[in-house]
This record gives sequence, C-alpha cells and structure tokens, in this order.
Amino acid sequence: KAIEPDSPNTCIITSTGPEHYSFAGQSAFGENFVEELKPGENLQDIFLKARARSPFAEYPMISTEMNDKIVEAVYEGITPYLYYNNLTYDKLTPYILNNSQEDQICKREEIFKNLISNIDDFSFLLDLNDTETIPEVPEKQQSRFIWPFSKLIKKNKTKQLSTELSLTYTETLKNLLLEYKESQNKVFEAVRKTDTAQLNNIEKFNLTSTQPNTLINLKTEYSWKELLSMDIDKDLQAYIKWQNNETSERRKGLIQEGINFLNIVNERKNQITIEHPSLSTLKEDTEALTKNIQNSKKLSQDISKQERILYDALYKKYENDNTNSKNPCKQMTF
Repeated sequence: KAIEPDSPNTCIITSTGPEHYSFAGQSAFGENFVEELKPGENLQDIFLKARARSPFAEYPMISTEMNDKIVEAVYEGITPYLYYNNLTYDKLTPYILNNSQEDQICKREEIFKNLISNIDDFSFLLDLNDTETIPEVPEKQQSRFIWPFSKLIKKNKTKQLSTELSLTYTETLKNLLLEYKESQNKVFEAVRKTDTAQLNNIEKFNLTSTQPNTLINLKTEYSWKELLSMDIDKDLQAYIKWQNNETSERRKGLIQEGINFLNIVNERKNQITIEHPSLSTLKEDTEALTKNIQNSKKLSQDISKQERILYDALYKKYENDNTNSKNPCKQMTF
C-alpha cells in the first residue's frame, strides 16, 4: 500500500509522495487543504479539491484504496518527470547519477513503457465529464493544457466529448512525458560517456593501533563514489583541532593514528582524482547539464497538472466501482 494506517479508522493525508518535495506558500497543497476545510466537507473531498488546485510538482496522497490503485499504476513511472533542477530543488541530478548504469537504464525504459501503457489503458476508462474538482482557473494562471479541458467539461456533457477529451488528454500527457524523457536522455548519454562503472570499485583500508593496551584492528572499505564525495581535508582539520585540545598523551596518540589513517585514505582519493579527472567532477558536470535542460521546471509542472486531472478522474472511477469498501477518509466530516 502507498500509505498504511495504524488502524482501520484512520485517515492519513500527505502533502507529497516519498520521492518528491513538498512546497509551501500560496497555491501549494498544504495551503489549499487549509482553505478547503469547511463545515460539512469530508476529508476525502477536501483532499481532492486541494490536490487539483496545486500548480507545483508535488504528489499528495491519501490512505484509501482508490489512491493505492492509482499510485501502483502511476507513481513509480511518473516520479522522475516531476523532478527538475534549480538552485534550491534538485532531485534530478542524483536520480541520473544513481541510474546511469546499463541495467538501470534498461529498467528505466521498462518502467516508462509500463507508464505509457497504463496511460493508454486509462484513456478508455476515464469519463472526464465526471471530473468536478478541476477548478475554474483565472485567465492569468491558465496553463497551456489544463484550461481548455476544464472549460470544455463544463460546457458540454456528452459521452462523445468525454471520450474525445480522454483520448486528447492522455495524448497530451504522453507527449509531455516523452518530451521531458528525451531531454533527460541527453544528460544520461553525457554521463554514460564517463566510465561511471568505476565508481563502484572498492578500496580497502586497515587501521591497526600501535598504542599500548589498545586493541584496534579496523578494516574499512569505500567505493570510489564514496571516496570522491568525502571531504577528508575537513575531517583532518577537525582531528587536528581535537588533538591540540587533548591533554592525555595516550588519547593524543590514538587521535594521531586516526589522522594517519585519514591521510592514507586522502592520498588514495587524490590518486584516483588525478588518474580519472572526469569522475571527480561528475556530480558538478551533471548538475550543470540538468540545469541546462530547457524548461525543465515548466515541463515538470505541466506534467504534474496533467497528472492531477488523471488522478482525479481515476479516483472517481475507482470510487464508483468500489461502493462497498469502508472509507474513513470519506466518513470524517467537519
């Protein structure tokens, strides 16, 4: 399950999913949720209305069977396309660095194929005429996609139009996903030109104490990725300061052994940096590439807007098909 309540009478609502940021401020889910807390409204309806209004690339969840079905079908696949990189928020760079090996690339392609397949299936399930929580959007806030649908839904209630909207809408979502995926692919290709497999190489170090009455035989290993990300110079400064403030000669000796060990590790790190300079700057180089993806923030937000229409329509479809299930989120009314 996406969210597992501690008891059957509990309703849990999160402002985003486990892989995404939650945003604060006007129009963010949390702010919308508070605004929708009105007498007579139940938690599920408040959640759906607040979720539909957010313009941010966040993924609010609720502890219901309907949410679980949607998350199972959509969340893993759509996750990287809600990422973008700016000075404050960057889940995109670590995602690319952590998924650039050949087997991971193959898995990424398979997950994307499943997402697109699910979206195609949804186009025949959705009745967008039943989607009531998409709000009227002020003209200055109109996006290039969400506005025409919300407007048309309110003007025409024919089943034919609903089918046409479902097909057009799902094509729009797929096109956005494909556009962003192609932009990410270029960064993946650039990263893969570096032999990133070497980052998994393991270096082993031993520390054996020579101090009297001290038994230390420490065997430590680091991957190259870990070594290159370590700030050993900073650790050395901390150890030296610690040693200078120490009064016990025995403890000073132990600290010196720690300093000696760090110097050995640092020497190997510097050697790797000299021999493989592209690995030492890989994170910074990838960050620069992800920042240069044109319109990555807008693409992720447009995908998020389309996802909310999909979520809302699927939620209502699954709820109509699941009338006998207990739902504490709907039973809790203000």
